[in-house]
Amino acid sequence: MSLLPSKLKKTIEIIKKTEIALGNEEKQVLDSEKHNRLRLKKSLVTKSFIKKGEKLNRNKVAIKRPGTGLPPKEIFNIINYVALKDIHANSVLKRKMLKRIK
Repeated sequence: MSLLPSKLKKTIEIIKKTEIALGNEEKQVLDSEKHNRLRLKKSLVTKSFIKKGEKLNRNKVAIKRPGTGLPPKEIFNIINYVALKDIHANSVLKRKMLKRIK
């Protein structure tokens, strides 16, 4: 490719702008996304009243907002827990409310 010096300079500028626009492969959470990321996270929430000592199962919990409790991935381990106290329906589950059983 042969270009005049002025055209070569313009081509290089366009290439540099394109590289900046494409960014890099590393994913990052933007400052503008951080607020929503926290607000939109989800947690495990009780579907119904759970008595103290009652064993939990997947039918007794749902995944809802806010994301201030146990993360949704814990739903697969929930069968290994019993309630340490009475837990009302629609309560966000926290680790301190539960006891792991063997």
